[in-house]
Amino acid sequence: MVIEQTIEIPSNHRLFLDVPPKVPAGKTIITFTTVSAVSADNSVRPEELKMKLMSLRGSLGKNAFGGLDGVAYQNKVRKEWED
Repeated sequence: MVIEQTIEIPSNHRLFLDVPPKVPAGKTIITFTTVSAVSADNSVRPEELKMKLMSLRGSLGKNAFGGLDGVAYQNKVRKEWED
């Protein structure tokens, strides 16, 4: 689920967040992007995109593919297609 809202950051730099009731309780990740990171056509600038992608590096963890490396996992999935 993605909820997007454009806001003004006050001079004291404090934000208060009311979450809609349809959002389930529990752990979540909150992300925000400054307007300077977005182009006039609402697309992310290349250097900002590179930084965002680099921040994801290693985020899947060792067991993301059932303990297999990426190539072994891909081969396993392809074998399932043959059945």
